[in-house]
Amino acid sequence: MKKLSLLLLLLFSFIASSQEKIAVKKVMIKSTLSFQSENEIPKVIALKKEFEPAVKKINQFILDEFMIEGYQLKKEEDFRFSGCTFEYQINNDYLFLKMDIGYLGPYPSEFEKEFIFHIKTGAIQDSQKIPFQALFTLNGYLDFMEKYWLPDIKKEFTTSIADCEGSEPFCSYYDIEKYEVKDNQLNFSLTNDCYPHVAQACTPYFTKSVSKEVMKQYLNDWAYRMLFTNNYTSKNKIALFLMNQKEKPNCENNIYLFGKINNLYPISMALNLSKKDNSVSGYYYYDKKKIKIKLSGTYSKKAISLNEFSNNVNTGKFSLKFENDYNDKGFFVYENENNSQYLTGQWSNQKSDFQIIFNEVKFNQYNKVLLGN
Repeated sequence: MKKLSLLLLLLFSFIASSQEKIAVKKVMIKSTLSFQSENEIPKVIALKKEFEPAVKKINQFILDEFMIEGYQLKKEEDFRFSGCTFEYQINNDYLFLKMDIGYLGPYPSEFEKEFIFHIKTGAIQDSQKIPFQALFTLNGYLDFMEKYWLPDIKKEFTTSIADCEGSEPFCSYYDIEKYEVKDNQLNFSLTNDCYPHVAQACTPYFTKSVSKEVMKQYLNDWAYRMLFTNNYTSKNKIALFLMNQKEKPNCENNIYLFGKINNLYPISMALNLSKKDNSVSGYYYYDKKKIKIKLSGTYSKKAISLNEFSNNVNTGKFSLKFENDYNDKGFFVYENENNSQYLTGQWSNQKSDFQIIFNEVKFNQYNKVLLGN
């Protein structure tokens, strides 16, 4: 019986080890600065020959992040990183890698970088959480923000700007970066990337918590289930990535836009873009009155055309454009390294024609037709 148990244990160990495809080891590299701090740099090892091309690709990406040619520094290489560490997770198909990086440039900085790689191809996967605004219904997002977020965050911005001697932050009221569920409360916070390193003390750090019961009236049904039933925000990174792949198709193709007509009248706009027939529906309101005005129209490559209706009467038109070329009146929309646009807009009726100066745009998902490449 003991021999059989030992045989089974050896067989299990063989099967488990045969399923391992890659490993990650720690390489120590010293800073080339005078104090020569130690840095932990990840190096991926292929445990089977078929995974060597993918591993080579992943390691090259890591080396590029640290701006070095190999895992052994050449005499002439400058390595200005300090106190770097990393952690990782591996499952059957994916490698998650998180690197905590300190960089000693003109302005010393510390930041985190997270990546998920496909083990078979070495390709980087889109590992971003579902955007905060995508959790809401078209009406629910602006209604929620007006009631539970904007009054407080505007006060925080006023204080931060005063503390920073009038300097405006890079971020906007709508840059909610992190959200998580704890004790049936949705906790969410503003991005901390609002001022340059030299003015970090001005950053408006702000977090809010809202109960499950309150959130229900504003969230999409699938988002409510995902957050409060399926424990979305407590998943480990690979499980979170896999859940994203499952849930992202549920995101409505909504866009939220914020700006001023004639640079005088602040407006907020919520639009749903139908992929079936390129139609657009939604509403906007003047922030001072918050009376929703119905919008409908169409979108095409890099353009949205809208008619507004008040009491079923067409009272005006919007023309929005996304352009590749720099426009000093346009709002810069960054999608990725290969695609950035400038958003411009016009509002008109039979008597007037005014430019719209946008100050924020939030997409639920990337729109290939509208933004192009």
